[in-house]
Amino acid sequence: MSLIFVFNNINTILMTGLAVLAILVAMRFLRPLSVKNISYWWFVGIAVALYLFYGAFVTWGQYYVWANGNELTKVFISAPLPQEAPLPVILEWSRSSFEQPLGYFTYYVFGRIWLNITILFIVSLLFYSILKLWSFYKGGFLPNGLEMILALLLVVGYPGVLILIPLGFILAIIWFGVIYFKNRTTVQPPMYIEPAFLIATPIALFFAKTFLNYL
Repeated sequence: MSLIFVFNNINTILMTGLAVLAILVAMRFLRPLSVKNISYWWFVGIAVALYLFYGAFVTWGQYYVWANGNELTKVFISAPLPQEAPLPVILEWSRSSFEQPLGYFTYYVFGRIWLNITILFIVSLLFYSILKLWSFYKGGFLPNGLEMILALLLVVGYPGVLILIPLGFILAIIWFGVIYFKNRTTVQPPMYIEPAFLIATPIALFFAKTFLNYL
């Protein structure tokens, strides 16, 4: 019964875990002593582990449901992927692997579960690498700020990451503008983008799909 409850509420459990993680990241940034200066890499690792657990558990749950269902659902497990089924261009090279037993099941769980996780990891790592390269040549970031941004990118998930990146920059530009016009006659204080990404995180985490529906 407990496994059925977890399976039926796995998305809520994941969102709750990510929300708690976002709060911890914010506490680490705003009040570092309250979380004993835990490295942001710990938060990155926890987020990755949450997604891998989520993917593995839902994959197992889907297999269990189909394997213990009627004759039709059992066919979904053993059937290969039909030749006419579409595959992304970048995965065409692997079509022969899907045309084996378990091919349809693998295709289904990859498209429904693992594709979003894979995109999230790639986009987050790519964006972090770009910022890291910029920091190496130009600087302009807080100590451990890039690691905090990476943790936030993973926290908001996919498609939240597609909202967090542009929204973080938009809020940073607005904030920089306010600071600039407020201090035109004095020396400009250092300005960083990390707080803007922190502010944008709850919006991207809870309202990403709403934003994307209007685009």
